[in-house]
Amino acid sequence: MRSIYIAGPMRGAEFYNFPAFDAAKERLEKQGWEVVSPADMDRSIDGFNPAQLPAGTDWQIFPGGVDFQECVTRDIEAVRSCDAIFMLRGWEHSFGAIAERAVAVWTGKEVVYE
Repeated sequence: MRSIYIAGPMRGAEFYNFPAFDAAKERLEKQGWEVVSPADMDRSIDGFNPAQLPAGTDWQIFPGGVDFQECVTRDIEAVRSCDAIFMLRGWEHSFGAIAERAVAVWTGKEVVYE
């Protein structure tokens, strides 16, 4: 089975855009992909769930308890390990997604756009 990494905006979007990542994962799995989602990887960090954050959360700020540098390393390694990358709408406004796409293109991955 071919694997695909989901890239897209997170910071600045309500609930760090987890709902969009989850919907894309569901669609891609139905198409036969093995999906790697940074939202799922974030959930694995001590059960992080943005839906449980308090009202008024600033979605621009990286959540406490999550090491940004570790996430960057983890996400780049995930892109490198997959066969393709799926770009969510709005990816071009996300520094992280732009970087992930650049790594995918640089390493010869297929790029799929929402």
